[in-house]
Amino acid sequence: MMIVGVEEHLSEETKAYIQSKVKWTQEAALSYCKHMDTDFAIAEGGATGPTFHPEGMKAGFAVLAVAGRRSGQDDVEILAQKLVLSTHGDREMNMRLYADAAAELCVEAMNIANPSIEMTTEQPDTHQVQSTNVTDKLYLDRSSHLRSDAEAMKELYNRSDAQH
Repeated sequence: MMIVGVEEHLSEETKAYIQSKVKWTQEAALSYCKHMDTDFAIAEGGATGPTFHPEGMKAGFAVLAVAGRRSGQDDVEILAQKLVLSTHGDREMNMRLYADAAAELCVEAMNIANPSIEMTTEQPDTHQVQSTNVTDKLYLDRSSHLRSDAEAMKELYNRSDAQH
């Protein structure tokens, strides 16, 4: 993945820094997947803010890479990679942005690895469970703040459609 069409206002040093993260995330995801013998591995590199290197960089970015094996194959490859550019240096907001992008990239990589895979998902508004193809919009669990709320967890655990 070469950096193409990246914001013109970025310095050559910044572009080179981002490109180094492209290479590093590819190598890290591939290496981890191979050496740990996992189905998938994700690597992330970048800058969240509020301070940045190189000097003059004003907004965050993340490079995400997912390595894995296609269905029926033993060779590990980069299944998906993405550059996420932020418009600010707010660390918490950027971390959420990158986590959401990583979740979406994982779904994309799973579909590349096995296009026929299906998942059971809960639709957030209706709480109806349905089987869908991975490429359909999934409801990704981003409610980790509930994990420390004992009442909320008990309610979720006792739901008739809960899967454990």
